[in-house]
Amino acid sequence: TGRSDITVVHPPVAPIFGEAPQVTKRPDILYAGRLLRRKGIEAIADLADSGRVGVPVTVTDFRPPSVPPDEPDSMIDRLRGARNIRLIPGPRDRNAMAVLFAEMSAVLMPSVGEPFGMVSIEAQAAGTRVIGWDDGGLPETAGPAVNLVTTGDVDALVAAIDAARADPIVASSTRSAVCSRFTPTTSLDALIGCLHPISGPGRQPRERAAGPPQ
Repeated sequence: TGRSDITVVHPPVAPIFGEAPQVTKRPDILYAGRLLRRKGIEAIADLADSGRVGVPVTVTDFRPPSVPPDEPDSMIDRLRGARNIRLIPGPRDRNAMAVLFAEMSAVLMPSVGEPFGMVSIEAQAAGTRVIGWDDGGLPETAGPAVNLVTTGDVDALVAAIDAARADPIVASSTRSAVCSRFTPTTSLDALIGCLHPISGPGRQPRERAAGPPQ
């Protein structure tokens, strides 16, 4: 059951994703994020190795070059050795990221315990479908371009990938709806709404604790 005393403040999507031009879609499926097991990279490697996805899975690491790898080298080697996986450097900026999202048939997010799903709203705004597990905060990003399946159901995941490749174009109205839903204004209004009961009329400031004699 939900709690009425909890307010979720969603982050906004940068306008540059909504401004990404609609381009001819590549058949590729994209994973974009940190290379972590809980983000689903091991599941992606297994899926690519199985041959059930007949197109390359492009994997890009959002880890800054100065930050040590999140997983042991063996996990990175596992990705490099998997069939149908193409490892590419992380986008240099948000504009490059928006272009990368826009040209893919779908973004794959088989993560467990995802706090929210920033990549999901950015990909939708850029006109790309999102496929993932129905878990964590991802359902909060759901819209017409999102297909979430039962966690661990690989058959359903493959079917969702096939469906996205068969119809990769996201309607401009869907892109606009995502951009309108996750704006800086809506985020700020939600944050102010959370703070209002604390700073509103009738609320007395806390007394400062007595300090040592001066």
